Amino acid sequence: NMISNSSDRLRFYQGFNPDEFKIRNSGFDYPPAFDKLITLGLVQLEPWWVMKKSHAAAIMRQTSSLYPKRRLIPFAQRDDCDDMACFEYGFGGQVQLIHCWASEGWEQRKTYPDL
Repeated sequence: NMISNSSDRLRFYQGFNPDEFKIRNSGFDYPPAFDKLITLGLVQLEPWWVMKKSHAAAIMRQTSSLYPKRRLIPFAQRDDCDDMACFEYGFGGQVQLIHCWASEGWEQRKTYPDL
């Protein structure tokens, strides 16, 4: 059954549990806006998609070895390139736009004040 309009789509996606998207035992306090994003079901905004916690945890392990001076908490990824949205320890709810797999020092694309 196709979902025909935006209000139907919103109802269809409502009810996601934010804990499905948060990396456990990370020690990071996710901002309230992240919970709202998930609860509203805004998990696939093309070309971006919010990562489930298992995928985010795997990416976090990889980025910690690629960028050892940073403590990134990835939460969203683009379909069309290697860009990821991350939080970073010590920077509150700021969103770090990272070009993952770039050489250390070249990974930062942009910083946004919040979600």
